[in-house]
Amino acid sequence: MKKHFKGQFYLAFMTLAVPVFLLMMVVVVDFGNFLTMRSMARSLADSCALAAAGAVDMGGNDGTSGGTSRGSNYTLNARWAKVRAEEVFRETISGNQPRFMSVGRTDFSLSISISGKKATATVTGIYHPIWSKLLGNVPLQTTATTTAEAATGIGGPV
Repeated sequence: MKKHFKGQFYLAFMTLAVPVFLLMMVVVVDFGNFLTMRSMARSLADSCALAAAGAVDMGGNDGTSGGTSRGSNYTLNARWAKVRAEEVFRETISGNQPRFMSVGRTDFSLSISISGKKATATVTGIYHPIWSKLLGNVPLQTTATTTAEAATGIGGPV
Protein backbone atom coordinates (compact mmCIF):
# COMPACT_ATOMS: atom_id res chain seq x y z
CA MET A 1 0.00 0.00 0.00
CA LYS A 2 1.34 3.39 -0.88
CA LYS A 3 2.09 5.75 1.94
CA HIS A 4 -0.30 8.52 0.79
CA PHE A 5 -3.31 6.10 0.87
CA LYS A 6 -2.66 5.05 4.46
CA GLY A 7 -4.20 8.18 6.02
CA GLN A 8 -7.29 7.90 3.84
CA PHE A 9 -7.88 4.32 4.99
CA TYR A 10 -7.78 5.35 8.65
CA LEU A 11 -10.12 8.26 7.98
CA ALA A 12 -12.63 5.99 6.20
CA PHE A 13 -12.36 3.36 8.94
CA MET A 14 -12.95 5.92 11.72
CA THR A 15 -15.85 7.46 9.81
CA LEU A 16 -17.59 4.08 9.84
CA ALA A 17 -16.37 2.77 13.20
CA VAL A 18 -17.28 5.74 15.44
CA PRO A 19 -21.03 5.78 14.62
CA VAL A 20 -21.23 2.00 14.98
CA PHE A 21 -19.43 2.17 18.34
CA LEU A 22 -21.75 4.95 19.57
CA LEU A 23 -24.82 2.99 18.49
CA MET A 24 -23.56 -0.09 20.34
CA MET A 25 -22.99 2.02 23.47
CA VAL A 26 -26.55 3.37 23.34
CA VAL A 27 -27.95 -0.16 23.02
CA VAL A 28 -25.77 -1.41 25.91
CA VAL A 29 -26.82 1.49 28.18
CA ASP A 30 -30.50 0.97 27.35
CA PHE A 31 -30.30 -2.78 27.92
CA GLY A 32 -28.55 -2.17 31.26
CA ASN A 33 -31.32 0.25 32.26
CA PHE A 34 -33.90 -2.35 31.28
CA LEU A 35 -32.23 -4.97 33.48
CA THR A 36 -32.16 -2.49 36.37
CA MET A 37 -35.84 -1.75 35.83
CA ARG A 38 -36.60 -5.48 35.86
CA SER A 39 -34.79 -5.84 39.18
CA MET A 40 -36.64 -2.84 40.60
CA ALA A 41 -39.97 -4.33 39.48
CA ARG A 42 -39.19 -7.58 41.32
CA SER A 43 -38.17 -5.68 44.46
CA LEU A 44 -41.30 -3.51 44.27
CA ALA A 45 -43.54 -6.57 43.89
CA ASP A 46 -41.90 -8.24 46.91
CA SER A 47 -42.22 -5.11 49.07
CA CYS A 48 -45.84 -4.46 48.10
CA ALA A 49 -46.92 -8.07 48.63
CA LEU A 50 -45.31 -8.16 52.08
CA ALA A 51 -46.89 -4.82 53.01
CA ALA A 52 -50.31 -6.10 51.91
CA ALA A 53 -49.84 -9.38 53.78
CA GLY A 54 -49.28 -7.42 56.97
CA ALA A 55 -52.86 -6.09 56.93
CA VAL A 56 -54.26 -8.86 59.10
CA ASP A 57 -57.60 -8.99 60.93
CA MET A 58 -57.04 -11.38 63.81
CA GLY A 59 -60.71 -12.38 64.17
CA GLY A 60 -60.66 -13.07 67.91
CA ASN A 61 -57.26 -14.74 68.21
CA ASP A 62 -55.94 -12.91 71.26
CA GLY A 63 -52.67 -14.85 71.43
CA THR A 64 -53.41 -16.44 74.80
CA SER A 65 -53.15 -20.15 75.41
CA GLY A 66 -56.93 -20.43 75.22
CA GLY A 67 -57.00 -18.85 71.75
CA THR A 68 -57.02 -20.61 68.43
CA SER A 69 -53.92 -22.22 66.98
CA ARG A 70 -51.34 -20.17 65.07
CA GLY A 71 -52.58 -18.90 61.74
CA SER A 72 -56.02 -20.50 61.84
CA ASN A 73 -58.31 -17.59 62.67
CA TYR A 74 -57.31 -14.54 60.65
CA THR A 75 -57.98 -12.98 57.28
CA LEU A 76 -56.56 -10.12 55.30
CA ASN A 77 -58.38 -6.82 55.41
CA ALA A 78 -58.52 -6.30 51.63
CA ARG A 79 -59.01 -2.54 51.70
CA TRP A 80 -56.26 -1.95 54.23
CA ALA A 81 -53.93 -4.35 52.38
CA LYS A 82 -54.36 -2.45 49.11
CA VAL A 83 -53.78 0.90 50.81
CA ARG A 84 -50.60 -0.37 52.49
CA ALA A 85 -49.25 -1.85 49.25
CA GLU A 86 -50.00 1.30 47.26
CA GLU A 87 -48.34 3.43 49.93
CA VAL A 88 -45.17 1.34 49.82
CA PHE A 89 -45.27 1.47 46.01
CA ARG A 90 -45.57 5.29 45.91
CA GLU A 91 -42.86 5.86 48.51
CA THR A 92 -40.44 3.51 46.77
CA ILE A 93 -41.03 4.96 43.30
CA SER A 94 -40.71 8.57 44.46
CA GLY A 95 -37.40 8.18 46.25
CA ASN A 96 -35.63 5.13 44.89
CA GLN A 97 -35.20 5.55 41.16
CA PRO A 98 -31.52 5.76 40.22
CA ARG A 99 -30.47 8.96 38.48
CA PHE A 100 -29.07 7.15 35.45
CA MET A 101 -32.54 5.71 34.79
CA SER A 102 -33.60 9.19 33.66
CA VAL A 103 -31.78 8.60 30.34
CA GLY A 104 -34.93 6.90 29.03
CA ARG A 105 -38.40 7.04 30.56
CA THR A 106 -39.53 4.38 33.02
CA ASP A 107 -43.14 3.84 34.09
CA PHE A 108 -44.26 1.43 36.82
CA SER A 109 -47.79 0.29 37.65
CA LEU A 110 -49.10 -1.84 40.52
CA SER A 111 -51.95 -4.33 40.71
CA ILE A 112 -52.94 -5.95 44.04
CA SER A 113 -55.29 -8.88 44.54
CA ILE A 114 -56.33 -10.38 47.85
CA SER A 115 -57.59 -13.94 48.18
CA GLY A 116 -58.19 -15.21 51.70
CA LYS A 117 -54.83 -15.08 53.49
CA LYS A 118 -52.80 -14.38 50.33
CA ALA A 119 -51.85 -11.04 48.80
CA THR A 120 -50.55 -10.99 45.23
CA ALA A 121 -48.71 -7.94 43.92
CA THR A 122 -48.03 -7.52 40.22
CA VAL A 123 -45.72 -4.72 39.13
CA THR A 124 -45.38 -3.86 35.47
CA GLY A 125 -42.43 -1.79 34.34
CA ILE A 126 -42.20 -0.11 30.96
CA TYR A 127 -38.91 1.39 29.82
CA HIS A 128 -38.81 3.69 26.82
CA PRO A 129 -35.23 3.46 25.54
CA ILE A 130 -33.35 6.20 23.75
CA TRP A 131 -33.34 4.32 20.44
CA SER A 132 -37.03 3.38 20.51
CA LYS A 133 -38.02 6.43 18.48
CA LEU A 134 -35.91 5.09 15.62
CA LEU A 135 -37.89 1.82 15.67
CA GLY A 136 -41.36 3.32 15.99
CA ASN A 137 -41.42 4.00 19.75
CA VAL A 138 -41.12 0.38 20.90
CA PRO A 139 -40.95 0.15 24.72
CA LEU A 140 -39.34 -2.67 26.72
CA GLN A 141 -41.72 -4.19 29.26
CA THR A 142 -41.39 -6.54 32.21
CA THR A 143 -43.82 -7.90 34.78
CA ALA A 144 -43.00 -9.21 38.25
CA THR A 145 -45.57 -11.04 40.40
CA THR A 146 -45.13 -12.01 44.05
CA THR A 147 -47.55 -13.72 46.40
CA ALA A 148 -47.21 -13.36 50.15
CA GLU A 149 -49.30 -15.13 52.76
CA ALA A 150 -50.27 -13.35 55.96
CA ALA A 151 -48.24 -14.47 58.98
CA THR A 152 -45.87 -16.56 56.84
CA GLY A 153 -44.37 -14.17 54.25
CA ILE A 154 -43.17 -14.91 50.73
CA GLY A 155 -43.06 -18.54 49.70
CA GLY A 156 -45.23 -20.18 52.35
CA PRO A 157 -44.85 -21.25 55.99
CA VAL A 158 -41.47 -21.08 57.66
